[in-house]
Amino acid sequence: MKKWRKGLVLAGLVAMCAGGNARADKAFGFTLSHRNLDEDLWRSLDDQFSIGFHFDFGKRRIHHVFSLLASDKGGCSSICFGRPDSEGSIAELSYGVIFSRFTGKFQPYIGGGISFVNAGVDWNEVGRDFDDEDTSAGWYLAGGLAWRVASKLQLGVDVRQLGGTEIELGPDRGDADYLQIGALIRVTP
Repeated sequence: MKKWRKGLVLAGLVAMCAGGNARADKAFGFTLSHRNLDEDLWRSLDDQFSIGFHFDFGKRRIHHVFSLLASDKGGCSSICFGRPDSEGSIAELSYGVIFSRFTGKFQPYIGGGISFVNAGVDWNEVGRDFDDEDTSAGWYLAGGLAWRVASKLQLGVDVRQLGGTEIELGPDRGDADYLQIGALIRVTP
């Protein structure tokens, strides 16, 4: 299931280098976050580390944003002997709109849009032995505060919530909805 990581990173770098309107303001963002999923479906895999790549462009107060995000976690239901007995991951592609002043030292922002997720698990526990994945569409809301530390660099905090997804993994039905909070690095070329 970890094969998608290299592809996601490569796709993120390509998306960030892609154009947009040459006269529009552009920015590349990177987030490192803690993601909390629904414990009922994800069990011991509900707290995941997330990495995200974001490309936004626009004029004045409204920007379009494309994002690629990924998270995963290995877990143990008992003694692992060096190898997790279960693993869960989510890859996400989203498009939305963010609203901000995009000027000044502190720049609050808020936005939302649509997301497409691919979620997968590999359970190797006693009584639960399966490897499955599923895809779904959903909505997201995001917001945060960026602090301009240099003319082309911002640091900040980012909060994101995904909802409306429905997935089926093995015998279980549930969702890939989450709430995450993390650090933001944003660069304007």
